[in-house]
Formats: sequence, structure tokens, C-alpha cells
Amino acid sequence: MFLRKTIKSENIPIKKSVFQTTSLFLWIIFLFILFLIGNLLLEVSTYGMEIGMRSTFITLEMLSKPFLSQLIWSSDPESSVLHLVMNIGVLYAVFTLGFWVKQYYKVTGVVLLLFFFSAAGIWYYVYILSNAVL
Repeated sequence: MFLRKTIKSENIPIKKSVFQTTSLFLWIIFLFILFLIGNLLLEVSTYGMEIGMRSTFITLEMLSKPFLSQLIWSSDPESSVLHLVMNIGVLYAVFTLGFWVKQYYKVTGVVLLLFFFSAAGIWYYVYILSNAVL
């Protein structure tokens, strides 16, 4: 609520873009948490506490692994906090750029944001599938 009012009242384009990107990431985190809670409740009510907890932790690991991995596909798949910061930083910069372009060139910005969302979704989906196959 506060962030939405700040975005509407902000006149500096780059600050407005940063606020929009922050709002986007907060929604992503909120939906991610709701998804995990729903998964936990469904699994626990269906299979019991032990299997439900184990299944939810496996789902959490599967969904968070792309954020903790390196951007280079050929390197070692070791995960660390540095890779999380780097991946989130890259996503944050790319989406801030997309929102900034959208303020000046509406159609170009929307197309750029759609491309960024599609590319991020495809990368995430392929990463999860490649880990599921291995």
C-alpha cells in the first residue's frame, strides 16, 4: 500500500522504476511463500506430517535452486549467498531498466518487460526441468 502511493507520487523516473521493481519482487516473494504454505497444507493433510514436511522441503529446494546457482551453466553447480546476491542483482537491474524504458517509450518498454519475463520464466523452467531429470 505504501509502495503503491510512493510509486504514483514519484516524479523521478529512475526512482519510480526502482520502486516498481521492488514492488514486483515483493509480490513474487509473497506469492512464493503462499505457494509453499499451500503445498505444505495440502501435503500434510493428504499424506501426514513427515511426508508433507519432506515434500515441502524438496519443493523449496527445487524452487530456490535457480536463484542460488551460478549464471554460467558449464561451471560447478555449487550454491552460495554470493550467487543469490548476484542473480537477484541482475534480475533487479534488468527489470529496473525495463520499467525505466517503459516510462519513456510505452510500447517498447512493455515489449521489453514481456521479453524479460518470458526469458526469466524459460530460464527458471528449464533449470528446474534439468534438475528434475538429473
